[in-house]
Amino acid sequence: MTHIPPGIDVFASLLAIAPKTTYVQPVMDRIIGLIAANPPGLTTFVAGHFHFAGFRLVRGARSSVPIVDLPGISPVFGDAPAFYDAAISPGSGTIVDFTAYALRGLSFLRPQAPAKTTWIAEYTFSSSYGLHGITGQSIATLEKKIATDGRLRSLYFDYFASGSSIRIVTGLSWRAFRCGAIALAVSAYTTCLQSL
Repeated sequence: MTHIPPGIDVFASLLAIAPKTTYVQPVMDRIIGLIAANPPGLTTFVAGHFHFAGFRLVRGARSSVPIVDLPGISPVFGDAPAFYDAAISPGSGTIVDFTAYALRGLSFLRPQAPAKTTWIAEYTFSSSYGLHGITGQSIATLEKKIATDGRLRSLYFDYFASGSSIRIVTGLSWRAFRCGAIALAVSAYTTCLQSL
């Protein structure tokens, strides 16, 4: 578990603030290498900072390790405030399932808190995606489905910003976010973008 995830800062890259910028420079490659080595007991990597609800995948020698990007509790980037309530296997430490809760009625466009806000259960991973457990295999399957199923892709990016009315991912930018989820190193990210 860490605050800042390893991988590409897709927002900065898309805005050309710093093309193909990575998080946690200059130690990112070392962190990805440690995750990819699949040390015993490492089933999931959880990270914050990103403010959006997503997944990344580190492909290892024996298996892949999912990175769960937690949503932000602050709406500062246009996302709705959100958090996860997760069920974790006591034996393996694997996230078995989670429900995402999002706050309705508050927006960064309205700095004053409205009279009424409500926390809602936005979605549950297993029932929304038809997948069980947050594993390397389930996230790899989800990433493939996002690439080929427009309805699921739209749903995923609604959840990405926790149901915010502001469309964070639009048009072709979803491809950059998909590459950022499956290709964490700069060279792999570049190759992924060129292949789409």
